[in-house]
Amino acid sequence: MTNWGSQDWVISKIRNFRHLLWGVPEAALAKYNTIDPLIRMTFAQRTTANVINSLMIDEARKQFAGVPGSEFLDTNQTTYHLLNGCALWYKQLGSDGLPSNYPTELARELMSGSFDFAPQRLLLVLGFQFDETYQKLKLVQIQRYQSSNFCKFYIELEKFTPKSQVIEMPTQVSDAVATRTRVRIKRGPEQTELLAQEGE
Repeated sequence: MTNWGSQDWVISKIRNFRHLLWGVPEAALAKYNTIDPLIRMTFAQRTTANVINSLMIDEARKQFAGVPGSEFLDTNQTTYHLLNGCALWYKQLGSDGLPSNYPTELARELMSGSFDFAPQRLLLVLGFQFDETYQKLKLVQIQRYQSSNFCKFYIELEKFTPKSQVIEMPTQVSDAVATRTRVRIKRGPEQTELLAQEGE
């Protein structure tokens, strides 16, 4: 039996939803790229982050509609995704692998694991990274923090497509089955400092 809040416990809670947790930021990025590039050029960095986060929450609501154990909590000007005993906080990650937060008292409390308005749930950051041009989703990670810069553990969701095989072109009717892209879970090391210290 796994301990509540452990890495194995989290994996057991999100395993069946990993394809959706990857698909939400991917779909949000695709929607972002439908915005006229000339308009996007006027966005400041914070505006871009806010637009993407809004698209992310909207997409999450759609993809998880009707999923048992899933609901959304709007509080403190933020939306949290309550999923199967976890509280997911959708956050874009910086180049350092950390979520960008205003250093408010609430943010510090949340990053230390406090979540008073959804008791009995484990607060997790669902972090995502895009490439510099906002064309590709590079990373999806579930992170558990003990403080604002110390990650207790993380779980990486990896999207991969089975290698394609060369087949003969069918003459009449194809009986080939289309392959689906899958998402696998990669365990991150326990007790990992995400802010790497140079020279160590």
